[in-house]
Amino acid sequence: MTAIPARQINAFLANPPEDFRAILVYGSDLGLVSERAQDLAKNFVGPGAGDFAVTRLNSGDIEADPGRISDEATAIGLFGGRRSIRVRPERAQIADQLSGLFSRIGEDILLIVEAGRLAPAAKLRKLFETGKFCAALPCYGDSARDLGPIITNHLTKSGLEIDADASAALQVQLGGDRLATRSELDKLALYCLGQDRVTLKDVKAVSSESSLLNVDDLCDMAGLGRLVDTDLLMQRLLQSGASPDQILGGLNRHLLMLHEFRSAADAGGRIDDLVARHRPPVFFTRRASVVRQCRIWGAQDLNRALEIVGDTEYQIRQGDGLGRETVSSIVLQVCARAASMDQRN
Repeated sequence: MTAIPARQINAFLANPPEDFRAILVYGSDLGLVSERAQDLAKNFVGPGAGDFAVTRLNSGDIEADPGRISDEATAIGLFGGRRSIRVRPERAQIADQLSGLFSRIGEDILLIVEAGRLAPAAKLRKLFETGKFCAALPCYGDSARDLGPIITNHLTKSGLEIDADASAALQVQLGGDRLATRSELDKLALYCLGQDRVTLKDVKAVSSESSLLNVDDLCDMAGLGRLVDTDLLMQRLLQSGASPDQILGGLNRHLLMLHEFRSAADAGGRIDDLVARHRPPVFFTRRASVVRQCRIWGAQDLNRALEIVGDTEYQIRQGDGLGRETVSSIVLQVCARAASMDQRN
């Protein structure tokens, strides 16, 4: 019956307390939500658990059978041992279904609910923060302070150390999405295979190859509503080998950044100052463009765009195999919305 403080999250993930029956993992960083839910499920069932130890349910499963969550959470396993149930409700409203369920979940079962951004007053979040036998674990985008240790720890597992200037350059380039961050670090580790250290030259080489800056350019063109430029840059990126999940991940991080600025500006902040002080820093050549986008987009429009991009990104992560045409369509939808709002303004 608590929200897990940030300083306790790693220990909590490594050894989920046995007195918890259900955990809500939520936040704006969907990559981190997925990563932490996976860690919780894996660490709870323990090493060597079979394929049936983890059950996954999505909104389609829940809508087809509203009692499915309760049935899975209270069932006795055929093969014994611990089980985890990962629930991704997406569109489905499950707070009422979960109310009163936690006390009936067996000690050998952990229910994990994955969700996106939730307001403090959201019914699902309040249920987990105040109910017995459960906890809420927030997942927000990595800050510049978070990225340093993440970079070091991830590369250490590959037998690599990283120079200070190389780490600083990476922290500027990487966004707040944990899954995208690990993907870029895996590429860097592969590039540096056989070396002992990662240098600034290595970071620049891999950044160029992975088109990180070009993805930023694409996001800026889409956010400004420049349809022709967006379409041309999209085709160029796809032809150069950029993956659909890389493009959507970059767009998702970009929209989250705009939403952060727009919300702060609506609360009385000056957009120019907010962009200038942001950490990790917005690259100086992009600042004027980002300020302009913040003036084009309203908070509600950004919320809708984030829903569209987030849903598509999640489908890709689940292995649905969405192709280039789908990704192009999503990016152009965002661009068209920006163009429409810019004309109204």
